[in-house]
Amino acid sequence: MQSWIKECVGTHEGCRQIPYQSNSFICPKRLLDLSNEKLVLREDLGQKLRYACLSHCWGKIKIVKTTTQTIGSFRTEVPLDQLSKTFRDAVDICRSLGIIHLWIDSLCIIQDSPEDWREQAAQMADVYQHSFLTIAATKSHDGSQGCFSETSHQYVAKLLPGYQDIYVRQQVPLFPDHWTQLDNNGSYPLLNRAWIYQEMRLSPRVLHFCNEEVIWVCQAFQRSESGGNDQDYNDGKRFKLTLFTCLGETPREKDQLAWHRSVQEYSRLNLTYESDKTIALAGVAQLMQQTRPDDKYLAGIWEKYLPLDLLWMVWPTPKVSKTRLARYPSWSWASVTSQVMWDGNWSQLRSVAVREVRYTPDGPSHMGNCSASSITLQAPLIHVKSLLSTHVTPMNVWNGKVNNTIKPLEDIRVEDLCVNDYKPDSPSDKSAPTGWPPAIGGFVVPLGVNVEDSFTFCGIHVIQKMGSDGYERVGHVGISHDTLLMSNYTKFLNQLKKDDSPREPTIETLESTSRAYTHRIKGLLEGLQVSEIVLV
Repeated sequence: MQSWIKECVGTHEGCRQIPYQSNSFICPKRLLDLSNEKLVLREDLGQKLRYACLSHCWGKIKIVKTTTQTIGSFRTEVPLDQLSKTFRDAVDICRSLGIIHLWIDSLCIIQDSPEDWREQAAQMADVYQHSFLTIAATKSHDGSQGCFSETSHQYVAKLLPGYQDIYVRQQVPLFPDHWTQLDNNGSYPLLNRAWIYQEMRLSPRVLHFCNEEVIWVCQAFQRSESGGNDQDYNDGKRFKLTLFTCLGETPREKDQLAWHRSVQEYSRLNLTYESDKTIALAGVAQLMQQTRPDDKYLAGIWEKYLPLDLLWMVWPTPKVSKTRLARYPSWSWASVTSQVMWDGNWSQLRSVAVREVRYTPDGPSHMGNCSASSITLQAPLIHVKSLLSTHVTPMNVWNGKVNNTIKPLEDIRVEDLCVNDYKPDSPSDKSAPTGWPPAIGGFVVPLGVNVEDSFTFCGIHVIQKMGSDGYERVGHVGISHDTLLMSNYTKFLNQLKKDDSPREPTIETLESTSRAYTHRIKGLLEGLQVSEIVLV
C-alpha cells in the first residue's frame, strides 16, 4: 500500500490537483484524532489536514455512534474497545499509513441531531473530495466483519510439482470496472449500497479491502496485491471514474450524458430509507452544479435540459409492485423506487416549450428536496385511447406474422400513430408492463424524436391529479407508426442475414423510407394543436 501511495503522490498529476474542489472548505467539522494511543473526537480544527474517510456498511448490528449524549465524552476519549471490528481496522490502517485523522460518518455526525445531520450531509461532497484517501470495507456486510481477511486456500500460490522456483495459483476474482457489472451475490456488498456511490465517485483515492486481496484505485491506475486486477486508466472507462475526469472539459451535452449515467447506476443500488433518495446523491449533484453555475437543480433533473430530462423510464421493469415517493414531484425520477434510465439521444419537438418552472427547494438545492414544484409545458396532448398498440415487433417481422406492405407516405395520418413501447412508472399486478392503452386513461405528451435510430418518438403518460388542475406523470411512452417500424425492423433483420441473395427492398431504400416517414410523422406531431399543461 505504501508503494502505491508513493507512486500516486509522486507521479500522478491528476491525483494531486483535483478540479472543482471548493476553496472555502477547510476540513470536516469533526475528525477522529489518532495521533495518540487514546482516540479523541476533535471539532472545528480549522486547518487543512491530511485525513482518510471510512466507507462501510452499517448493517443490522449495533455500532457506536456520536449522539447528543455521547459527544461530550467522545471529546475526551472514544472507547476503542467498544468500536466495531471495521472501525478498529480502519484506525490500524490509518496509523500504519501515517494518517492521523479519520472521518467516520457514525462518529463524526451527531446521529440524533437533525440539524447537524442536514448540515453535514450537505457537505458530503467536500468531505470525500478533500480526503487523502477512502478506506472501503468492500467485502463486509456490517461492522463485525472488519476490513482484513485471510486469502482463501485456492488463491494461495503453490509450488508447481517438478519445479523448485515456479509457483502457481488460481486467478483471484476480477474486480468490477463498471457499476453495471455489480451483482447481488455478496462478493462486494458495500458497492451495492446507494450511499456508497457518491463516496466512490468523489474520493480521489480508494483502498478496497476485498475477500481475497486489497485493491488500490486512483485517477491514474488500479493496483492489486495479486497483480491480476491491475489496470492503467487512459480511456476514462473505469469503475472508480470520478466526475472530475468527465465534467467541465467536454460539451455540456456530454456532461448531461454523464449525469444520466450516474443516475442510472445509482438508482439500481439499495437504500435503507427511500427518503434519502436525492440526499445520498447530493454530493454528485453539488459537483455537477459547479460545472454549470447558470443551471438549476430540480429534484434530480436539470432545468436547462427540460423538457428532454423528463424522458427517463423505469428499466428494467420491477417484478413486484412499487409505490411512488410522495415527497418528490411525479416528473422526477426520484419519485419512483426502481432503477431508471434515459434511452437514446433525443431531439425536442419544435412545438414543445417550457413555459414556467416553479420550484421551492427545502434546504440546500443540491440536496434535491423541495416544498413546492411544478413545470408548465406547451405541448400537444394526445388522448391515450387515440393511440393504437402496435403488433410490429422484430420477431413478428422475422416470422412473417405481420403485413409488410409499406403504407404510402401521403396516407399516414395522426390517427394511425401507435405505441410501440410503454413503461409505467409504478407497475402493478393489474397492469402488464407493456399493456396499452392503460385503464387509467389520461394523455400522452409527445416531447422528442430519437435522433439515433430515427423511428421512435417519445413522450410521457400523464393523468390529472385528483383535486387539482395539475397532471402527474405515470409512464414513459414510445410513439411510432407501423410502416416506420416495419421499414426499420426489415432493414435491421436484412443486415443480420448472412447469405448474399438479392433482397427487396434494399438497405438503402429502407433507410430512405425511414427518413421520409420519420419526417412525415414529426411534421404531424408538430402540427397538432398545443395546450398548456402543468406537471406536478
